[in-house]
Amino acid sequence: MTHASTDKTRKFAAIRIEDHEQIEAYLKTVNGRADVHVAKIEDIISAAERAEDRLIAAGLPKEFRVGAELSATTEGAARSYKYAVAGTHFTLIRQRSGWKLTYAEKVVVFAGQREKFDLSVSPDVAEEIKKRSVAEFKIKKAA
Repeated sequence: MTHASTDKTRKFAAIRIEDHEQIEAYLKTVNGRADVHVAKIEDIISAAERAEDRLIAAGLPKEFRVGAELSATTEGAARSYKYAVAGTHFTLIRQRSGWKLTYAEKVVVFAGQREKFDLSVSPDVAEEIKKRSVAEFKIKKAA
């Protein structure tokens, strides 16, 4: 991974996405004075919504969405910018009550670096997604 952190910038939490004030305070402690390429409350909410939309698009009912994990890193500055900047790497976990911000750290992101957005599910849920993706098709027998 193309980021570095220090122990001072590694922060663990378990904050409900709906608790905007608490997330904002948490991100402020993680990001420090950096405010351009770091995650803000809007980025966290948007990431949770995008992750939920992906799970819904996969045809998963709510009970199968629990345990999904999103790992994301903010994008870097424009490619023409010559220096690395501060960004934020964060983790969200889907629980029964919804998404929770569980971890964030201030990281180094580089010019032109794209946003990282990795959604993970358990092997059982992956099998359920596969099963649901072909459920409406009639499967031919091999010749």
